[in-house]
Amino acid sequence: MELIRILVTRSRPYAGYVAAVVVLVMASRWLSALPARDLAQAARVFVATFATLLQQQPGNVMARLRRGEVLMRMGNDTESRQEIDRVLRLAPNAPLGIFMSAMLHARTANWQAVDEALQRIQGQLPNIPDGLLLFATAKRALGQLEQAEDAARRHVARRPEDPRGAKLLAMLEMQRGAADAAAGTLDRLAQRGAADAEAYDMLGRAHAAAGRRQEALEALAKAAELMPDNAAVLASIQAFEPNVLLVGMGMPRQEVWIADHLDALPDCVVLNVGAAFDYEAGVQKAAPRWMGRLGVEWLFRLIADPKRLFTRYCI
Repeated sequence: MELIRILVTRSRPYAGYVAAVVVLVMASRWLSALPARDLAQAARVFVATFATLLQQQPGNVMARLRRGEVLMRMGNDTESRQEIDRVLRLAPNAPLGIFMSAMLHARTANWQAVDEALQRIQGQLPNIPDGLLLFATAKRALGQLEQAEDAARRHVARRPEDPRGAKLLAMLEMQRGAADAAAGTLDRLAQRGAADAEAYDMLGRAHAAAGRRQEALEALAKAAELMPDNAAVLASIQAFEPNVLLVGMGMPRQEVWIADHLDALPDCVVLNVGAAFDYEAGVQKAAPRWMGRLGVEWLFRLIADPKRLFTRYCI
């Protein structure tokens, strides 16, 4: 990092662009490789370094993009937005500038703005890391599920080892009732050795929805192996000392977990909330209020997800 600072601050004007290239390459590589404990310090150094570089070359679009990226990683969205806005004033059609603007909109869940920005560079999204993934996420949030699934499928084709894309694609496949397709997507991810605990949990649910009990149990067992140890989870809950603890694991897992660990939980109100997190996140649609008042909310959920809920509600 000291080498980069010296290179930028002491480089002669004619060597400025060489220095810029070296800084940008080293910054990207180092930031992605650093452990979390060193990331914040390194990021501050790079932000200061880019500021020095930009004093010499205020029109250096790539340097401004990288500075905006580092600021975003630091959680400083305000300054990152200012930097990206400067980029778009210098180069209104710069694909990376438009994409990073969309990323900042995504951090505030302004999905309409994300979609509008990405539409401008739709043809270039496959060449931008996570471009198709962000596009699929925005389309899903806007309820445009066919376009979301198409973008997610293209992302998975280009990056089959990325669990984020496979999980998003499987989620979209499950939403349209294609449990077999979702299981296939997640099975391929697992075969590549890239599935995490969440992916195995989703795989278990997909197998269960398709009526494959044994495969579902095996996938859920693998998910349990990969999930954080219960002792660590309980320790973090105890350290936080909540007044109210919401447990949303789905029935009957959440009830069993609460019963098994009630004595180890802090003195607080414990509520099993089922799909409440999914409703709040927009993953599932809640039943109309009038159905809840009439006591037939279960019917709405059964119609929305018959494969998963038929056994629970009808047998």
